[in-house]
Amino acid sequence: MTWPAAGLAVVCAGAGLGGLLAGALITGAGIGLATPLGFAALAANSPTERLGQTKR
Repeated sequence: MTWPAAGLAVVCAGAGLGGLLAGALITGAGIGLATPLGFAALAANSPTERLGQTKR
């Protein structure tokens, strides 16, 4: 979760277009890493009979 925050800090530093692009890359990498890890943790802690269900 620190990568998206670091990306926002780079953008807020106001380093122009380069800072904006660097911040976008850092934020995207952080979110791209956190999302599969979050879903893997969710799947690991869910009962197997509930996996794949979208309704109750």
